[in-house]
This record gives sequence, structure tokens and C-alpha cells, in this order.
Amino acid sequence: MRGGKSIKDRYLWVGGILGLLLFLVTSWSDPSVRQTYAVDSEGAAAKAAAFWKEHGVDTAGYTSTVLMQNDQLADGYLGQQNLQQEFVKKGYSGRPIVYWTVTYNEPNGRNHWTTKIDPDTGQIVTWQRTDAAPAQNLEEAARKQLAMQALTALGVQVPDLTVATETSSLKSKRSGDLPALPKDDPNFRTYLYEYKVPASEWQLGDLTLSYEVRITGDLVRQVSYTYQTPVSFQTWHDRQEKIGMILTGLSLFFTFVLFVLAFVFLFLNKQKKPWWSALWMSLLVTGLFALSNLNEWPTLRQQFVEAGSTGAAQTIGFVVVLVVVAILAVLVGGASYVLIATGGGLVKEVNPKLWTPWRSPEWGVCLRRAMWRGWALCFIWLTLQNAFYWVAQHVFGVWFENDFSMSPSNMTFPLLMPLMAWMAGLQEETTYRLFGVTFFKRYWKSSFLACLLPAMVWALGHSLYPIYPVYTRFIELTLFGLLIGYCYLTWGFETVLFAHVAFDAVQMALPFLFGGNGKEIAIGVLYLVSPIVIGWGLSLVKSRKRLPGTESPPL
Repeated sequence: MRGGKSIKDRYLWVGGILGLLLFLVTSWSDPSVRQTYAVDSEGAAAKAAAFWKEHGVDTAGYTSTVLMQNDQLADGYLGQQNLQQEFVKKGYSGRPIVYWTVTYNEPNGRNHWTTKIDPDTGQIVTWQRTDAAPAQNLEEAARKQLAMQALTALGVQVPDLTVATETSSLKSKRSGDLPALPKDDPNFRTYLYEYKVPASEWQLGDLTLSYEVRITGDLVRQVSYTYQTPVSFQTWHDRQEKIGMILTGLSLFFTFVLFVLAFVFLFLNKQKKPWWSALWMSLLVTGLFALSNLNEWPTLRQQFVEAGSTGAAQTIGFVVVLVVVAILAVLVGGASYVLIATGGGLVKEVNPKLWTPWRSPEWGVCLRRAMWRGWALCFIWLTLQNAFYWVAQHVFGVWFENDFSMSPSNMTFPLLMPLMAWMAGLQEETTYRLFGVTFFKRYWKSSFLACLLPAMVWALGHSLYPIYPVYTRFIELTLFGLLIGYCYLTWGFETVLFAHVAFDAVQMALPFLFGGNGKEIAIGVLYLVSPIVIGWGLSLVKSRKRLPGTESPPL
């Protein structure tokens, strides 16, 4: 019974309240949720600007990129070996694994200035410059002394340095972290000095640490440090990423198969299709997809536009990204239109109550009920997910790597991040539940298989998340996909949509709510209430007419 309060609804609310309480307890006791940094992106930019001003570079008027990043291999190795706490105890001041990367670019030139900043202390830990030109060649002893002085200025004391490489155009060893240097003046050689910290002084498992200084002529170009993981771990990690890409490719292939099925049955199925509902929902998916991806412009610029490139190249790069995102958004929106229209027609044969069309006078009431049921389901799902990963970590040795690619800190407009929750909720629930589950339920009758097959395709699409071993997410989301499918067949599309959106919004909000300062808490509250505000606002567009046979106010 979707309309009134059924026995299942009562169980749902009891489970939701218990889930909320358990989720709050487990989240509060999880240090990773409450992890905050003393220096935000604005503070990091100010530290970087002050540093370069001390070195005679006025960054006023320069374009800048500020990103939260990490040494993912080292982070993964510490997670695999369960060494994170020991890493913190051993001390990492001046050589963090997580850091702000601030890059200033000259508007009309190729020069750039890059710094990494410890987010806990605000300390500059590495820097690189490409602007100045060397004036003279130095003797070996003078070069080494200059290199050691550069390290000392960052608070690093080393007994000696050795020449690791010598070349006329040496590129960065860590090109994924710092932009590559341009070709240097052929009259001056570039020397890379290195100090490998002995295991007796610093080592965790087989993780080692070294410092590097790059000098051209009499000019220090770069000062940095490197964590070196074992070759066996690097090989294993690379293999895991390749497997993740293959599994993601399989998800894309089978999702395309679902689209083909939806396109074919769009014409074969004779039921009336919700053309207008499909249109506005697919347009919404198109817009959310475009906005969510463009909001990641700082990360996209670093990945696809060469740092330090000219203003014209930056503009061309932005236009290319804009065009690609627009094309993908139209393709995703068009596919969503077909999937929604076909799924909306099929529900009439499976169970008309699975989805209330826009034109129905009951739409507003159903939407409000679905919103509150969705919140109850959200906390049940969150609690089950916490339980899954507790068992996975403590029994099966699953571990995580920090991934800042989707961090609000790396968004152009962090306040727009909840749009990602709506994009994921709409796109995935219309594809894998409204069409996928409904289609298989219509033609196979088996609820288990109808929920299982779309769940497996959906789960495969999350294989590139930095959770290892790589098959962990497939197992997790196949199980959760089965659960979501059952919830869809019980309470309908609107309920699982709001549950999915709320689930994502809560996880986005938690670091801010437990973060500390008032600005972060306000952002967290905004993320948290966005599904309620949007859901309630949409429900008011239609009549407040109650469903037949209901006397109490809708929940």
C-alpha cells in the first residue's frame, strides 16, 4: 500500500530511527569523518602568495589553481599495511601525504610557480618555479651548498646530497604532482640532488623517504620530497586499477545494452508513455550532468590543460572541455529520456503504483510521502553500509585511499556539490530501477533476478573508487542494489530516488558538520537539507490534494 500507512511503513520508520541513532554513533566514533584541516583553500592561497612575495614574485593578477591532493600510492600502502596511525605518531611535519597544491600561472606566458602546503600547519613543504633564468654555472661544491640551503629554508636538515641525474632538459620525477619544467637554457645543465633518508632514521614497513632539489646553473628550480613504495605494491596497485577500468567498461557496455532494450521496447510496448515527465526529467539530468562536471573545472584544468600554458591555451582548453561535457550531457540526457519513457510505460503492466506521473493530481502528496520515506531508508542504508565496511576492514582486510578528486575543496563552487547527489540519484535510479528492475520484472516475473541483474551492472560502474581489493565495491553495491530494488518494488520510484539523494547528501555533509568552524557547519546543513527543500518545493507545484481514503496529514 503506497498511499497510506502500512505495516511496512511502520517498520520502515522504526528502522529509520534506529538507523539514524546507530549512524550518528558510528560516525562520531570514526576519526576519518571528523578529520579537518586548519588551513582551507583560501588560507593555502594566501600562504603561497606570501611565500612567493618573499622570493620577489608578485602573484597579483596571475591565474591560480588551488587543489587538495595526496600521494595516492603512499596513502594506499599505509592503508594496506594498516600503518596510518603509526605514520601519524612517527611524525610527518614538513612531509605530509595530504597537501594543498597552489599553482600560479602568468597570464600571457608559460611561467608558473607551484607550492605544496601542509593543511595542518600551513607550512610550505615543496616549491617549484620556471620564471627566473640562471646567471652562471656553479662548481659542484657551490651547487651542493645551494641545494642544502634550500632544504634548510624549509626546515629540513640533511647531512649530505648526491647527484641523482644530470641533463640539459630534466623533467619532474613526480609529474603527476608538480608540472613538468620547460626545457632549460642549453648553456646550463640541470642537476637533481637527492638525499635518501636511511631506514634507521625514518621508515615505515617498506615505505622510504627521500628529498630532492633541482638546480639549473645558480638557480634552485624545485625543492620536494618523495615517498617510495615497494615495487611489488606498485605493480599490484597498477593491476588493480586496470581491473577496475575493465569492470567499469563492462558496466558501460551493459548499461548501453539496457539503453538498446529500452529503445526497442519503447516502440514494442503498447502502453501509454509518460512523454512529458520523461522530457523534463531528462532535461534535468542533462543540466545536472553539465553543471556537476563543469564545477570540477579546477581538477579538469590540471588534468587536461598544461599548467603554465598561455592564456590562449587555457581558453582553448576550457572550450574543449566545455564542448566535451556538453556532448556527454546531451547523450546522457537523451538516453535518460528513452529509459524513463520506456520504464514509465512498463510500470503500468508491473504495478502502476511504482511511479506517479507528473499529470496525476496525487503527484504532490506522493512526492512528500516519498521524501520522508526516503530519509528513513537513507539512514537504514547508511547503517548497513557502515556495518559492511566494518566487517570488510576487520575481517577481510579491505582498505581505502583518500580520493580528493570529488572533494568540495576542489570544486569551483562548493555549494553546488549537492547537485551531484541529484544527478546520481536521477540518472542511476531511472536507469537501473525504473527501467532495469521494471523490465526484468515484467518479462521474467522473478523479483530476485529482476533486482539482481541491474544491481550487478550498477555495481560494476563503481569499480574505480579507491577501495581495495577492487572487487569490494562490486560485492557491496550488488547487495545494496538488491536491497534498493526491493525497496523500489515496495515503495516506488520516488522513494528510492529521495533515499539515494539523501544517502549521498548526508555523506557529503558529514565532514562539514563535524568539521568545526561556522562556515563549514553551515555548508553541511545546506547539503543536508537540500533534498528536503527541493522535494517539498517540488511537491507544492502540484495540488495538495490528499490521496483517497487518507485522513491524517501525509508523512
